[in-house]
Amino acid sequence: MDLMKGICILVVVVFHLKLPYLYFSSMTLFMLPAFFFCSGIFFSKHDSFKMFLIKKTNTLLVPYLFFLLTDMLVTVGFYLKDIQGGWLNAYYSSMALHNGPIWFLLCLYLMSMLYYAVCYIKSEWIKTLLMLALSFLGYILGKYHVGLPLYIDIMLSSAIFYHCGYLFKCNNMLTGTKAHILIKFICSLVLFMIMILPLNSVPQLELANNDIPMPFYYYLLAGISGTLMVAFFSILIERFYVVNYWGKYSIIILCTHWGLIRIWGYILPYVLIQKAIVLWGIFAFVLLLSFPLIKLFVIYLPKYCGQTPFLKI
Repeated sequence: MDLMKGICILVVVVFHLKLPYLYFSSMTLFMLPAFFFCSGIFFSKHDSFKMFLIKKTNTLLVPYLFFLLTDMLVTVGFYLKDIQGGWLNAYYSSMALHNGPIWFLLCLYLMSMLYYAVCYIKSEWIKTLLMLALSFLGYILGKYHVGLPLYIDIMLSSAIFYHCGYLFKCNNMLTGTKAHILIKFICSLVLFMIMILPLNSVPQLELANNDIPMPFYYYLLAGISGTLMVAFFSILIERFYVVNYWGKYSIIILCTHWGLIRIWGYILPYVLIQKAIVLWGIFAFVLLLSFPLIKLFVIYLPKYCGQTPFLKI
C-alpha cells in the first residue's frame, strides 16, 4: 500500500498548491477517503487495548504533538518582528498554528480508538450499518455547520471509509490475479466516471472542514469508487520506486509540505505566486526537499515522526 499512500500524498500536495494542469476538483472526492481507507487496511485488533493505544500513540499522536509544538514555536519566532501588534495578535494572525494537514493525524488517532471499540461487535452487517450511521451523523453535522472539538465531526464523516479498508482486507478483496485486479480497477474507474462526467461542475470536497457540498449517497459512492480506483491501480503497478518511497514516509511529507509551501507565500508577492510556472517550481521544490527531510527525520528524529517507538511497549 506504499504506492497508494504515495499517490495520495502527491494528490494532497497538488491540492494545496491548486497546481495548474494537474489539479481537478474531482480528486478531492477520493483524496482523504483513500487515506482513511489505507489506515483501515492496516487496522488490527490482535493486540490488547494497552498495546494498541501505545502503538497508535507512537505512530500518530506523538508526531501530531511534535509538529504542532514545532509549528507554534516557529510561528512565535517569525512574528516577533510584529511585536508592536502584541504576542496574541501574532498568535492569531498566522495560519501556521493549525499547520494545515497535521489535523489528519489526530483525527486518525481518534478514529483508531473508535474502531477498536466498534470491533467488539461480531456481526459485520451491524458494524457496517453502525459506521454508515456515524458517517451520516458527521455529514449532517457538516451540513448544519456544527463543528466538534478534536475533529470528531470529520472523524465521524470519514468512518465508513476506514471501515471499508478493514472490510476489504478481511475479505481478501484486494488480492487476486492481475486479470481480476484489472477488472476491479476498470469497474471502479467506470463507476467513478459515471459519478463525475454527467456534472457540469464537480463539487469540491473540503473534508478538512467537514464541508461536504453534495448528497450523502454521492459522497459515499464517489469516495469509495475513487478510493478503489487508486487502490487497484496501485496493486496493478506494484512499484514506482520514488512514489513508493514517498508513500512509506508519507507522514513526514504530510507534516512538512505545508510549511515548505508557506515559505514561498512569505517570500514572493501574491501576484507572482499565482503564476503557473511559479507554482510548478514550488511543487518541484517540495518534492525534491522531501528527500533530505525524510533522511533528517529518520536518522535524527525517528521517535517524533512515528518511525520508531517513543513509548516502550
